[in-house]
Parts: sequence; structure tokens; C-alpha cells
Amino acid sequence: MLSEIEGIVKNIVAQPLTKTESDLNALAAANPKDPGPLLASVIITSFAQSERFKDAQAILAKAKPLISTNASDAEAAFSNALYEALDAQFALFEFVRPGTKVPANPAAEQKATTALTALRAAAARNQSSSVAQTITALLFAIGRSSQANFTTGVNLLNGLSNQGNTRDLATFFLVYAHRRAGQYPQAISVAQQLETRNPNSAMVKRVIGSCYFLTNDMANAEKYFKQALALSPQDPGINLSLAQVYAKTGNAALARQYASDADKFDTAKRLTTFIKPLNAA
Repeated sequence: MLSEIEGIVKNIVAQPLTKTESDLNALAAANPKDPGPLLASVIITSFAQSERFKDAQAILAKAKPLISTNASDAEAAFSNALYEALDAQFALFEFVRPGTKVPANPAAEQKATTALTALRAAAARNQSSSVAQTITALLFAIGRSSQANFTTGVNLLNGLSNQGNTRDLATFFLVYAHRRAGQYPQAISVAQQLETRNPNSAMVKRVIGSCYFLTNDMANAEKYFKQALALSPQDPGINLSLAQVYAKTGNAALARQYASDADKFDTAKRLTTFIKPLNAA
């Protein structure tokens, strides 16, 4: 399942939202029984990679109407509860760069808590969907909520990462949860286990590189970003990541080179805010 999602995710940064919508339509058509959780997997995973809040909202709005009429009552209820929970998280600006300070918003936080509780109840009624369980666990682990909810989410993801057809997706989400919590050694350790099962995944290698970058280990960050780039050379986000490594290490020429490539491949011009200062260095 991780490779299926990665096939869609890797182009989302560069492509216009109309193309993303067609990809989501194709995914929904291929999973007519219960596309809601799979669509949300794409939304969350793509945003985990690109960290673009506004585009994630737009993608979510496109995906909402695709919930299948062929789904069972439990599946449809879960999909609807899932989108409500995502909406509540987006309202909190929850999906932002690690370390970004999020202002308090008690009303929105209460709405998110209520939505998360409803989602877990819907997931419990939809035991047939391992994707449902996986995404519910993720939202508990990364939501702006209590330490108890984070622990619950991580424990659920740990269990799901050892079983079934969603184990790689659950493992990737576990990496992301640790990364979001600033637990970078744990994130790297789990990601490297995932890498052994997915040695040709640019998405996995990039997330390992990002963890090393956040710990200021530029040598390993460069190593993993280069491995990711070799697997996906026209990914603007990976090119940008390498540009940021070289800017951090004082190699302005290479920073400009990779920033220029990122700009070239970023046909939708969504990364301009990050690319422009590197090009000007």
C-alpha cells in the first residue's frame, strides 16, 4: 500500500490541484468499496512530505465527495468521521512544520477533540478496515491533544506496523508521529526498519534525511536526500531539501544549483517562498 500511495504522492508537490483531483478520482474508482480512508492516506502522506497546509485543505475538499455510495454504513460513517476530524485538525493549523508555534484556540481544540473521539468510535465499528485503524491511530498520535492520546496513537501504530497489508503505511505514519513530536532518534530508527522493506522508496529516504536535517546532522541528511533524489530526480521537494543542506553547510554554489532544479521542477510554483532566498544567496 505504501508504494501505491507513493506513486500518487511523489507528483503532488509539482502538479496542479486539477491533476491531483484526477489522481484521487482514479484511486476512488480502484477502491469502490471504501475509498475514504485511502484518499485520506494520500492527503495526509502528501502533506507530510510537502508540509503545505492550504493545498492539503484544497485536496481534502476535492476528496470529500468521492466517498463511495457502495460503502457499507460503517465504512461510510468512518469516512465521514475521518473528514470531520481532518477538517478540525486543519482548522488548528496542526499540520505545520515541526517546531512551529501554534497559537491556542480553545474552541477549535474542543471541536478537534470531539471529532477525534467520534472518529475512534467510527473506527471501532469498522473493524474490517485496517486502513481505518491506521489513520485513526495517526491522528491520535499527531493531533494537538494530550500526552495520553499521543501515547495511545503511537501504541496503536506500533501494533499495526507488525501486521497486515497496512504495516508499511502504519510504520511510515509512526515515523511521522515521532518526527512531529521531535523524537528524531526514534523516528530515524523506525524509518530505517521501514527502509529495509522498501529500499527503493524515495519517500522513505527523504523522511530519514529530514530527521537528520532536524538534528543538524548534515552529512547523513545529504546522504539520504541524495539517495532519494537518485530514485526521484525530478522531485522538487527533494531538490529543495538538498539546497537547504548546502545552504546550511555554506556551499552557496550547490545550494543555488539544487534550488534552481527545484524551481524548474516545481511547475505549480508552490515552493517559491522557500526556493527564492536560496537562489538569491
